[in-house]
Amino acid sequence: MAPMTTDLGAARLLRAREADDRLRGLLADAVHATGAPDHGIALVAIGGYGRSELSLSSDLDVVLLHDPGLDAELVRQVAEAVWYPLWDAGVALDHSVRDTIGMRDTAAADDRAAMGMLDARPVAGDAALVLTLRSEVLADWRRDARRRLAEVRSTRATRVERAGSLAHAAVPDLKDSAGGLRDGVVLRALVATWLIDVPHSEAERLRHGILDVRDALHQVTGRRSERLDTELVPEVAAVLDMEPAELDLHVRGLGRRVEHLSTLAWRRVDEALAPDHRRRITATGPQVVALADGVGRLDGEVIITRDADPGTDPELALRAAAAAARERLQLNEDTLWGGGPYDPSSPEALAALPEVRRLIFAGEYL
Repeated sequence: MAPMTTDLGAARLLRAREADDRLRGLLADAVHATGAPDHGIALVAIGGYGRSELSLSSDLDVVLLHDPGLDAELVRQVAEAVWYPLWDAGVALDHSVRDTIGMRDTAAADDRAAMGMLDARPVAGDAALVLTLRSEVLADWRRDARRRLAEVRSTRATRVERAGSLAHAAVPDLKDSAGGLRDGVVLRALVATWLIDVPHSEAERLRHGILDVRDALHQVTGRRSERLDTELVPEVAAVLDMEPAELDLHVRGLGRRVEHLSTLAWRRVDEALAPDHRRRITATGPQVVALADGVGRLDGEVIITRDADPGTDPELALRAAAAAARERLQLNEDTLWGGGPYDPSSPEALAALPEVRRLIFAGEYL
């Protein structure tokens, strides 16, 4: 897999900081002009802008948040004093005005709004107002995880059915497909429940890699687009200093791994929410069910057992993959990287390969 491009990520951060500076100035001017108090009102960055990831063609997603006790007419005047200069400058603005009660209610009713609030960031004004609200939304998200995650999963299934898989689609959808940018954001939201964990640094690296490709796509087209059309691949590849075939493999590799992490995360959610989710502990530790030589099942995943040695057992990882196919289970993260080079002509390898093929064709990625 080709190395990630860092310049595009730095450009996203720089755009976000420049937008922050502009909004701070606008809110300060608005407060001064209207006589509004300097507390109880704030500008909040949401979603990608909240993560300081302002892409070339992204909207500026901002909420004017205020205390419910502030005069409605005064809030309206402040909002207009902030929005109109941005509109006049042609800024693509996704804006709203909400009090803290309304914002929390919206997050409770709308999963996408809730996930956006999990990444909310105070930009200007009363930061304490924003941080308090974000803490409340996060507490609500964790408390209602069982119900909320069922809705998130259903929405994802509908989205993926429509957009397909980033790893396999003829024309990859960088945002909505399985393994795309929305899956990366959902992974962040799953981790925020405290029910499960995923390899956070890897998941973020992969998401940033897809963001780089999308930014290069926007640079080539000059407009917002999520689909990497075949005729655009050579130009997008040139922006990323890649060959067209290399870019195709790069994008599909990113999507494949994000999709794998997503599958792993949802299985762990199921384990965490199951009535008997606690591990069965014996006197010697967690109970492992043997599946093959050096391979076992623990908490619904296939693992390499402690007595196995990948360094001296070349077919160990292949045996684990075959067990996962046979049992229809996920391979544990550590197991994915276990095992050394193996002889594909060995009897054990030849016996295991048909089951490994079943694993791959079923959509479970190694």
